[in-house]
Amino acid sequence: MLSPAHQKFAERIVAGDTPPKAYRKAYPKATAVTANGRGSKLAKKEHIKAEVTRLRQRIQEKAGGLVMTEVEKRLFLAAVVRTPIDDIDGKSPLCQSVKTSEGGIEYKMPDKLKAIALDNDLAGDGNLAGANAAIVTFAQRMAHIRSHKKQAK
Repeated sequence: MLSPAHQKFAERIVAGDTPPKAYRKAYPKATAVTANGRGSKLAKKEHIKAEVTRLRQRIQEKAGGLVMTEVEKRLFLAAVVRTPIDDIDGKSPLCQSVKTSEGGIEYKMPDKLKAIALDNDLAGDGNLAGANAAIVTFAQRMAHIRSHKKQAK
């Protein structure tokens, strides 16, 4: 039997919170520094891992297999990162949209850098959220610079 705080922590992990964020919700008076250290340690405890597994299994049972497992999500994100855009067509599960114009057909797929950031969070490395945000911001700035260069030509 888990303490109420440990139960809440496990439930928040299952809901998708990072260990530090789950720790802060389970222990609202904890500082960010405390939550970063203790959240990661608590997530590695056997009784917490067992409860997280139990809760995830209950969700799968209730959903009848309709809910993606963490492994399925991470495999999808890996495919996003590893698949070249040239391998995408309208039938690809990675194709988000198709635009046809006089210039040809344009296929859009998910953002690779955001996929890396999300996979990092799913891996429990959410304490790198600042680094994830920096990567996304950098990519957005580069895209902005590229679009301005194209317009200037």
